[in-house]
Amino acid sequence: AVEPEPIRLPIRLGVAQIGETAPPNELINALKRHRNLIADVVELPLAGDPNSNRYYYQKPDVNTGDLIRKQAGTLRKLGQQMGADYILVIGGNIDSHVEARPVQALDLAILPGFIIPSQTIEMTARAGGAFINAKNGRVEFLLTTTSETTNSCPTFYVDQKMEEMAIEQRSTLSKQLAEELAAKILSRR
Repeated sequence: AVEPEPIRLPIRLGVAQIGETAPPNELINALKRHRNLIADVVELPLAGDPNSNRYYYQKPDVNTGDLIRKQAGTLRKLGQQMGADYILVIGGNIDSHVEARPVQALDLAILPGFIIPSQTIEMTARAGGAFINAKNGRVEFLLTTTSETTNSCPTFYVDQKMEEMAIEQRSTLSKQLAEELAAKILSRR
């Protein structure tokens, strides 16, 4: 195995989120708090697979591996042009499950559907990232984090509560990724 090179501090970091025009502001702000490690953070766009369709299978027009290699090369070049020493490529997902509690039967009277917390929402959020050397394209290390939460609410507020919980989870994951990245950079200096 090749011994990894030390990371010279502070670094200039490019950050891209798969399928997004910009990474989350919470992550950028959390990374900027580590001024002793990260001199500058540059937001980079990273389009998703143009042949992707979430709802049905469609035979791709191009080899997915070739597409990913091309996007990675383009991202590296963009990062270099923006002055980045390293690029953090992130992605993630949030899964949720809603389960009715026994008191849901009271929702038939309508008013309890606005008052009684008859639904339980379980949410699991995961995020990961690859820390890539912008000069040579080497993946220096990987990051991964998970956060779980559970909450109850009235039936008629489930969608609103799920949105609030998802926003909280994105913020939590952003902070966790920034802290994990800082710890790994420190271990490599």
